[in-house]
Amino acid sequence: MSNAALICRNKTVQTFLLGTALVICGAGIGHAATAPKTNVSPAMALFDTNHDGSVSSREAAAQGMPAQDFKKADANHDGKLSPEELANAMATDAPSADAPTMPPSGTTPKY
Repeated sequence: MSNAALICRNKTVQTFLLGTALVICGAGIGHAATAPKTNVSPAMALFDTNHDGSVSSREAAAQGMPAQDFKKADANHDGKLSPEELANAMATDAPSADAPTMPPSGTTPKY
């Protein structure tokens, strides 16, 4: 019988190996459970720079969204835009007069 077979027959070693395998698998499952969602809209991916699931007024302003548009989009007045509120704001046909215009072709558009 080989040395490896003898080692694996030892109950203490078997218990250690099983415990190690369980810890490694548990860590993988825990990591998978906390992995960020990947089904984020392009607008949310652009605006939500800290990836907390909402857009603050600071994040919106950094992308060129005027403060009055942010306030109008914040339907529940909690000081942040949910994905739904942002989608509704992006779907609005009439941006405010001071909203930026579409940038030239080949550049990254902001709000």
